[in-house]
Formats: sequence, C-alpha cells, structure tokens
Amino acid sequence: MESKISFAATPRKKIRSIQMTALIDVTFLLLIFFMLSTTFADLESMELSLPGEAKAAVSSANTMQIYITDVGKFYLAGQVFDEDQLFDELQRRFATRADTKVMLYSAPQISVQTLVSAMDVIYLAGGQSLALASATSPAAPNL
Repeated sequence: MESKISFAATPRKKIRSIQMTALIDVTFLLLIFFMLSTTFADLESMELSLPGEAKAAVSSANTMQIYITDVGKFYLAGQVFDEDQLFDELQRRFATRADTKVMLYSAPQISVQTLVSAMDVIYLAGGQSLALASATSPAAPNL
C-alpha cells in the first residue's frame, strides 16, 4: 500500500485586508450614541439638619426622652446606654407599650451619622413616633 504524500507548495488564497478606518468610525459613532442617549441615575438623598431648641416641653406619660451625646452614648431615664444596650431596652419598653412616643435630644456637635444610627435603632426596636430636638432643652442632662 502506497501513500501519496505531496510536499509541493499549494497556492494560498490572498488575504484581503480589513479597512480599519470604517470600523473605528462605527465604534466612535456607537460610543457617542450611547453617551448621549444614556440617562444617569438620580441619586435620592434626604436633607437632614439638626433642629433648634425645643419650644414645647414633652410631658406625656407615654413619651420616652432619649439624649444622645456627641460620643455616641445614650441617656434614657437617667441611665447610660450604648447602641446595643439601647436597642434591647427599647425593645423591652415597646413590647409592653407599643404606642410609646420617642423624643430624641441631640448634642450640638453630634454627627449626622450618629443621629441616623440612633433613629435606626429606635425604628428597629419598634418605635413608630419620633421627634427630634436640641439637647439645650431645660430637661436635658449635662452632656
């Protein structure tokens, strides 16, 4: 059995060059189209500023007064709490009386993040009614 192997050079097909100018033009046109037709996401934000001094004293029996210092400590009924302890105490109080209102007093130099964290703790513990005031209220402890 003989096999025929030919080592002769076979003629190659001529490779046509691709016109890069047209591809680049189309690419830039697509880029410009998508840049102009894209709508950018609107960032939603909440403007939050600390309130001034409270004008009316809170004297309701079902109102808790929480004072927050600029170092992140919370005062509730004369006791000092950190964030986790406050959450547990608020859960206990809201379990016995769910309609309790919360008056949150803040120190003048408190960061907005600390204030928002305090509001989150109150909400997650079950609070449904929250009011903000400055810690310069007459009932505020010396913070």
